[in-house]
Amino acid sequence: MTHTSSHGMTVNDFGLDHAHWRNWVGNQSCVRAARAAPTSEDELCALIAEAAGKGMNVRVAGSGHSFTPVALTSGLHLTLANMKGVKHIDHDKRRVTAAAGTTINELVKVLKAEGLSMINQGDIDSQALAGALTTGTHGTGARLPVLADAIVGMKLVQPDGSILTVDESTPDLLLASRVSLGVLGARSEMTLQLRDSDNLREMLKAMLQAAKGTPIVAPLRGLAREAVVKQLASINASLDTFHLIDPLPYLEFGYLTAHAKGIITDSGNVAEEATFNGVPCATLNSYTEHIETVRTG
Repeated sequence: MTHTSSHGMTVNDFGLDHAHWRNWVGNQSCVRAARAAPTSEDELCALIAEAAGKGMNVRVAGSGHSFTPVALTSGLHLTLANMKGVKHIDHDKRRVTAAAGTTINELVKVLKAEGLSMINQGDIDSQALAGALTTGTHGTGARLPVLADAIVGMKLVQPDGSILTVDESTPDLLLASRVSLGVLGARSEMTLQLRDSDNLREMLKAMLQAAKGTPIVAPLRGLAREAVVKQLASINASLDTFHLIDPLPYLEFGYLTAHAKGIITDSGNVAEEATFNGVPCATLNSYTEHIETVRTG
């Protein structure tokens, strides 16, 4: 039989349903004694203090994307999936404060509407901010910092339920906390340094100027398509030569790239095929597995 504490901690007898947890790929799993999904910082503090008082260890799981046993516990297992949302945006400093359970995708949607973007981001955006950043998720680019490098402040819930505030006034603690794997406390919120989202606009302007009327074909979907449409409108670009199309099947896309005058891409595979076809290609990545194909950069 299961029972629920006054703070929403569901306690399991060994072997009952829902006691077992595993990560998304299935290579890590645990049988937890209790689980909880707090909806507020106060509730998170109370749950951790209650568990610590009972001698239980506590781990917080994000979206379960880590291949490591970092989120495993036989004690209290927490998810912050109900603690979401952007709390504050400082446009002057280009900073955002968000609840720890907010996913990267949810954050980016808000930032996009504000003309801001993360300094770095990976190709998977379903992770919770706290989970992705505290485990050192690297994002994209060999010369860009890991996602956690953007953290300029956070709140860490301690075993007694108190809150430790970390920011630039405590530089050593801030540096130690960025990728701390949860050992310094459970994050309830974080403040991140951002950048303006003007790179795409400037790139589109440069593309249109360099093309000199040559048709530009852009197979895009979803948020990427929306972002390009918005930036084209912001520079009053004519769509007579800029063609947004749906993503193509492989053979059709291969034909398009093989007959292109030039290619701009962030895909290593597309860049590799462009080299094979003898088509000039500008890659948006700062690294490549085929350095022998790079002439500039």
